[in-house]
Amino acid sequence: MQSAYERCADWPQAEKLEANVRAGLQQLGEQPASGRHFAGRFRRLLVSQTVYGIFYIIEAHRVVIHAMLDLRRDPETILRRLGL
Repeated sequence: MQSAYERCADWPQAEKLEANVRAGLQQLGEQPASGRHFAGRFRRLLVSQTVYGIFYIIEAHRVVIHAMLDLRRDPETILRRLGL
């Protein structure tokens, strides 16, 4: 999230990005299975009104976020970033 925010920090959208990411994280806290299955154990939640997705795994008593990535990337690049 930090690198995405830094890329657009001077844009008016920076605060909107942050708010949308926070809303997504809150959603995951309340409804962990709301993201769609992506690959392996990974799920992906789209960040509203952005090009980003939050990639995470549901464990017994927690949600582990592995990455927030630009979804315009090549799918193979995303899989490599997730270690798949």
